Amino acid sequence: QTTGSPFPDLSRAPFVVLPGASPEMVANEIVACLQAVESLERRTCRVFEAVAANVGMDLRDPLAVAGARIAADLDAGVAGQPRNAFHNSRHICEVLLCSLFLAKHAGLAGPQQARIAVAALVHDLHHDGTTNAGQPFRLEWLAMDAAQPRLAEAGVAQEETTRIAALVLATEITIGGPYARRCFRHFHQGGPAPAAPPGADPL
Repeated sequence: QTTGSPFPDLSRAPFVVLPGASPEMVANEIVACLQAVESLERRTCRVFEAVAANVGMDLRDPLAVAGARIAADLDAGVAGQPRNAFHNSRHICEVLLCSLFLAKHAGLAGPQQARIAVAALVHDLHHDGTTNAGQPFRLEWLAMDAAQPRLAEAGVAQEETTRIAALVLATEITIGGPYARRCFRHFHQGGPAPAAPPGADPL
């Protein structure tokens, strides 16, 4: 995807993982994609629609319906993001697209990619522009509390909502991320079972 090219260019990163592509090539393609997103009307909706189609989501699937409604909320400003200098719709689109590439690079199946896409959309929902300030998971639970009504009204199953919550909590950098890495080492590399940190349920 070259600078000024239309969005989305499905032949390039982050929508595909090309064998033999150098890190520099991948980075340039993703940056070009993010630059293309800058000029979009209904930016979050357009990005989520492209990602949902790319991972094979049925538009009638509850997860797709919820994601589309959350994206529309972000574009309409009802989630408070326009007043946020960093954790705004631009940041959410960047995380959504980069998460898509990482999920593909990890070889995850379509449904797993879809779950990660919705979690990326949700992860900073209603971010208040401050920090967790010694209260781990405060902002992450703020995001999930804001997303819960949209997930429920779309008919997303509770088990799926719990999985999305776990992904969102794993974005908390002081406790959530390190705990998620210890879980990965336990389940995939034979590491010891980690103790769940307080406040991290369902992570």
